Amino acid sequence: MADLPAAVAFYRDVLGLDETWREGDGPAAFRLPGTEIELMLDVPPDDSPQWRAGGF
Repeated sequence: MADLPAAVAFYRDVLGLDETWREGDGPAAFRLPGTEIELMLDVPPDDSPQWRAGGF
Protein backbone atom coordinates (compact mmCIF):
# COMPACT_ATOMS: atom_id res chain seq x y z
CA MET A 1 0.00 0.00 0.00
CA ALA A 2 1.25 3.47 -0.89
CA ASP A 3 1.99 5.97 1.87
CA LEU A 4 0.52 9.25 0.65
CA PRO A 5 1.36 11.25 3.82
CA ALA A 6 5.02 10.20 3.51
CA ALA A 7 5.06 11.13 -0.18
CA VAL A 8 3.51 14.53 0.53
CA ALA A 9 6.07 15.16 3.29
CA PHE A 10 8.92 14.19 0.94
CA TYR A 11 7.86 16.55 -1.86
CA ARG A 12 7.16 19.38 0.61
CA ASP A 13 9.91 18.99 3.23
CA VAL A 14 12.77 17.34 1.33
CA LEU A 15 12.31 18.71 -2.19
CA GLY A 16 10.88 22.02 -0.95
CA LEU A 17 7.97 22.18 -3.41
CA ASP A 18 5.02 24.44 -2.63
CA GLU A 19 1.77 22.57 -2.00
CA THR A 20 -0.89 24.28 -4.11
CA TRP A 21 -3.98 22.29 -3.09
CA ARG A 22 -5.17 19.26 -1.20
CA GLU A 23 -8.43 17.36 -0.76
CA GLY A 24 -8.51 16.35 2.91
CA ASP A 25 -6.35 13.26 3.40
CA GLY A 26 -6.51 12.52 -0.33
CA PRO A 27 -4.89 14.04 -3.41
CA ALA A 28 -2.35 16.82 -3.10
CA ALA A 29 -0.68 18.96 -5.75
CA PHE A 30 2.67 20.75 -5.87
CA ARG A 31 3.83 23.47 -8.27
CA LEU A 32 7.07 22.77 -10.09
CA PRO A 33 9.35 25.81 -9.66
CA GLY A 34 9.57 28.22 -12.58
CA THR A 35 6.62 26.63 -14.39
CA GLU A 36 2.84 26.52 -14.37
CA ILE A 37 3.01 22.73 -14.07
CA GLU A 38 1.56 21.01 -11.04
CA LEU A 39 2.42 17.50 -9.89
CA MET A 40 -0.51 15.63 -8.35
CA LEU A 41 -0.04 12.86 -5.80
CA ASP A 42 -2.78 10.36 -5.05
CA VAL A 43 -3.24 6.73 -4.11
CA PRO A 44 -5.26 4.53 -6.47
CA PRO A 45 -8.36 2.84 -5.03
CA ASP A 46 -6.96 -0.64 -5.71
CA ASP A 47 -4.06 -2.36 -7.48
CA SER A 48 -5.82 -3.26 -10.74
CA PRO A 49 -3.84 -2.83 -13.97
CA GLN A 50 -5.80 0.26 -15.00
CA TRP A 51 -4.07 2.28 -12.25
CA ARG A 52 -0.48 1.26 -13.07
CA ALA A 53 1.93 3.67 -14.70
CA GLY A 54 3.84 2.85 -17.86
CA GLY A 55 3.26 0.23 -20.51
CA PHE A 56 1.21 -2.88 -20.02
